[in-house]
Amino acid sequence: MEIKKLKRIEEVVKSKVDANLKTLVEGSGLSHGEPVKLNGTVVKWGSREHIAELEKIASGLSDLKELYNMGSNKRYIYATAQKKLRELINSLIEKREQRKQVKIPPTNPIA
Repeated sequence: MEIKKLKRIEEVVKSKVDANLKTLVEGSGLSHGEPVKLNGTVVKWGSREHIAELEKIASGLSDLKELYNMGSNKRYIYATAQKKLRELINSLIEKREQRKQVKIPPTNPIA
């Protein structure tokens, strides 16, 4: 019973990763605000929605990684994918913070 549950989790996470892998690869060269399609919905690259979806994928990779013994090839592959995804997420968050700190002064129409 427990093995069937674990296998099902693996299938679900794998399908989720496969479905979003193309988006991650294609989107890696995009800049903030450009449209990207996730789960049939178009969101802006680097938006909160985009980052939240990437966080879900990273969590799924972590859960999947835990199914395998330390030192196994599959665990290494999932750990590496999770690490790269976390790097992307951190980069997006950092860029969002930088954009928030850059304030454009209002123009004075009177001057």
